[in-house]
Amino acid sequence: MPIVSFKVTPKKKPEIVDYHLVRHGGTWEKRPGTLWARLDVRLIEATRTEIDELFKDIQIDGFAPECKLDVCKHKLHAVRYHLDNFVSEEQLQVQKFKEDYTPPSGVQIHAEDPVLIYEMESFLFQVKSSLDVLAIGPLNKLLGLDLGTFGTKKVVDALKKSESKIGKQKVNKLKSIIEKNKDWIDELNDMRIQITHISGLEDFLCFLQMPFKGEEECTIYYPSMPDGTRATEYMDSVWKRLLSFYKSFLMSAK
Repeated sequence: MPIVSFKVTPKKKPEIVDYHLVRHGGTWEKRPGTLWARLDVRLIEATRTEIDELFKDIQIDGFAPECKLDVCKHKLHAVRYHLDNFVSEEQLQVQKFKEDYTPPSGVQIHAEDPVLIYEMESFLFQVKSSLDVLAIGPLNKLLGLDLGTFGTKKVVDALKKSESKIGKQKVNKLKSIIEKNKDWIDELNDMRIQITHISGLEDFLCFLQMPFKGEEECTIYYPSMPDGTRATEYMDSVWKRLLSFYKSFLMSAK
C-alpha cells in the first residue's frame, strides 16, 4: 500500500457506503463495514479505439488469458502515449513560433527541446518493449518457443528450430510476415541500442531555425529523424506498422 498521501476538498460528495450486503435466505441484509474492493479503470482520454478494436478482433478468435494479451495491450498504449505527447509538444512550440518569433542572425539555431528528445527516446523504447512482450507472452505460449526478447533474426531462428513441431506452412507464413517488417523493426532497434549504450539519438533534430536573410517569411524545420524524415511522420508510420504487425503475426501464430 502507498504510505504518502495528500488531502483535497471534494466539490461533490457521494453516498457514504459503510455497509456490505449479506444474503440471508431469499433476501439481502445490510451488515456494518465495507468489503475490500478496488476498481481498476482507464481514463477515457487514455484509451485508443484502434487498440481496443485490435484486441477485440484477436480475442474473438479464441485467445486464452494466459497468452498475456493484457500486457501487450498495455505496451501499445504506452507507445501511443509518447507519440501523442510528442505531437502535443510540437504543436505547442509551433504556436509559440507563430505568436512571437525573432529569427537568428548569421547562424542556424538548433535548440534542444528535452520534451521532444525524451518523448522520442521513450517512444523507441516502448515500441521495442511492445515487441518483446509479444515474444515472451503470446509467441512463446502459442508456438512453444523460448524467446526472452524480440529480434527479427532471433525469432526466425527459433521458428526454424521448432519447424517440426509448429509445421512448415505456418513457419513459412510467419517468416514471411517478419521479412515484410524486418527493415523498420531493425532500424528502430538500432536507434534504441544507440540511445541505450551510447547517448542520445545522433542527428535527431528538434526545430532547426535558419538564419535571417531579409525574407518576408522565416524558415523553421520541423523536428526530424537522422535521415531527415519529419519525426511525427516517422512515429505515425511506425505506429501503423506496429498495429498491423501485431494483428497479422498473432492471427497467423494461433
